[in-house]
Amino acid sequence: MSTPRTGPLHLRIESRYRRPIALGWVSLSPPELTLRVRVPSSDGCRALQVSLYTVSGDASLRVDAGQASVQSVHGGLSIEGRFGTLEADTVSGDMSLLVELAGDGTARTTSGDISGEIAISGSSGGGGSIHLSTTSGDVEVEVWRGEGVRLLVHASTTSGRATLEDAGGGLNVTSATVREVSGSVGSPEGREFTLAAESTSGDVTIRYAGVRPAG
Repeated sequence: MSTPRTGPLHLRIESRYRRPIALGWVSLSPPELTLRVRVPSSDGCRALQVSLYTVSGDASLRVDAGQASVQSVHGGLSIEGRFGTLEADTVSGDMSLLVELAGDGTARTTSGDISGEIAISGSSGGGGSIHLSTTSGDVEVEVWRGEGVRLLVHASTTSGRATLEDAGGGLNVTSATVREVSGSVGSPEGREFTLAAESTSGDVTIRYAGVRPAG
């Protein structure tokens, strides 16, 4: 029987194609890269920390990790999984989220939309904060909370419309204008999480979906 080994796994893959090249009737485009890394889960093993970075191109990450960092300069991001903490950044591109968070999370794009579903489990044992922001684009997310989580939500925009939707029931809107709206849901004794979403020149919509049971 081999002895289990622990430690970081580093992978660096580069493409020297910068843009499509036309040679007569032949067109060469940048290659598409697909990378799959499988971590055995039968013994409870899971990735502790994952980092993904790309300069030009879309990036898709599907994993369960304690910490995750995903960055792109020019390209969209698609992120799915369960995370202790999550940080996602792109300068130019849309961002799609289907995530469950135990702690803090950040998603930022300068030019692009942010959309998807966020479940806040609060399983880290404490509270946390989640920040979604775009300069030029819309934010539209559906938010679930775990049992025992108190959720404070805030949506704001400079030149669009801010909206809170209560699909799960129990959301208390504490203040509301066309540009800015806040609300809360859950027991004051619960683990407190703050979710703030903002845009400079776009609409912001937060849809509260309700309580998601553990597991």
